[in-house]
Amino acid sequence: MAEIIIMPKLGFNMDEGQLVKWHRRVGETVKKGEVLFEINTDKTTMPVEATADGTVLQLMLEEGAFAEVFTPIAVIGAPGEDPNAVLNGPATPQAAPAAPAEPAGYDYDVVVIGAGPGGYETAIKAAQCGKKTCIIEGAGFGGTCLNVGCIPTKALIQTADVYHKVKDAARFAVTGVEADKIAVDMAALQARKKAVVKTLVNGVKGLLRGNKVTVVEGMASFADTHTLSVDGRSITGANIIIATGSSVFMPPFLALEGENHLLTSTEALDLDQVPASVTVIGGGVIGVEFAYLLNRLGSKVTVLELMDHILPMVDIEVSRLAEKRMTKDGILFRLGAKVSRVKDDTVYYEFGGQNCQVKSDMVLMAVGRVPTHHGAGPQRRGDRHRVRPEGDPDGRPYAHQHPPYLCHWGREREGYAGPHRLPRGYGGSGGHLRPRGGDAL
Repeated sequence: MAEIIIMPKLGFNMDEGQLVKWHRRVGETVKKGEVLFEINTDKTTMPVEATADGTVLQLMLEEGAFAEVFTPIAVIGAPGEDPNAVLNGPATPQAAPAAPAEPAGYDYDVVVIGAGPGGYETAIKAAQCGKKTCIIEGAGFGGTCLNVGCIPTKALIQTADVYHKVKDAARFAVTGVEADKIAVDMAALQARKKAVVKTLVNGVKGLLRGNKVTVVEGMASFADTHTLSVDGRSITGANIIIATGSSVFMPPFLALEGENHLLTSTEALDLDQVPASVTVIGGGVIGVEFAYLLNRLGSKVTVLELMDHILPMVDIEVSRLAEKRMTKDGILFRLGAKVSRVKDDTVYYEFGGQNCQVKSDMVLMAVGRVPTHHGAGPQRRGDRHRVRPEGDPDGRPYAHQHPPYLCHWGREREGYAGPHRLPRGYGGSGGHLRPRGGDAL
């Protein structure tokens, strides 16, 4: 029977797509898995594969034209078949195939652990290919970026930029603004941030359910190669995909002493007041973004970076330009600074051959992230589901085993040790980092 091809929904914010190119014309054959057409979304150009073998019977959208998602744009079927017969009858849309057959011996064909971008997009693709699919998430749908990364930081930065510009209104010939009375309502700002995140998280959940993916909320661990335990419930899968993302990295060589207002990026997103001064340890993307945000909100910011430039993962020209601009805004950079310890909100470091220190109201640890893998379960040598690296008996990753942009300090640097807990800081969850080697993903 002929099959209707629709404009697919490839993102939870996608309302329409632009057809860029047809890879098959009327009368030509196409096989399942071959690219049938390309579309422009609001982010990029995406190839779309055929979901069945057949002959192109009708094309209903010209190249360059736009169509709303789920709108029929083509029909494929057997040679000589009437496309109008299926168009005027029940449709079998590409993005919502018929319910897949029960997998033999397992609950699901595919089980995905983790609903970040890698996890939820994989689950959706598997479901669209006819696989009975389940996704498990215990923390936040959408992953780090959506919950404690790119999205909430941008929501905060937008307010910080508005605040900064309004305070400087007189310079742009705007009168009637009393700059000394301008303030940021942190409670209202946090509420706005949470609303933005909630909207997008619900969008991810809706996208999964709309594509017939079973959603399970809970923490997963392996019972055996094909069995997961999720809060006491067993779920089996013919194929299990680990997409558990990353966690904040705490350098094991950094000594922590006394009482410190030491936060990671996760806690810093929930600040209920703006600290007067902040020391940021780490000049990568996370450290620089928070330095910019807090500076805009009124904090005096110092950034300590081990390398000779910030943003080591981008072109040096971009790095230097960013440093120049942020220095002009009042941020102090100490490049080539080797941090040794933090005691009573004072960071001790070596800089230019001198022993230096800087005291602030808050210390932000931003030295990168490492893969989340503890508690996955089977750790036998040779097991394809083994996720802990060899060499460390408690499963803690060696920094040099990961790409350099994850953290620029290596585990091989010995002689430093300290607790893995963070004392409560300004607002938010404050508390502590998750103990290493936990029991669940």
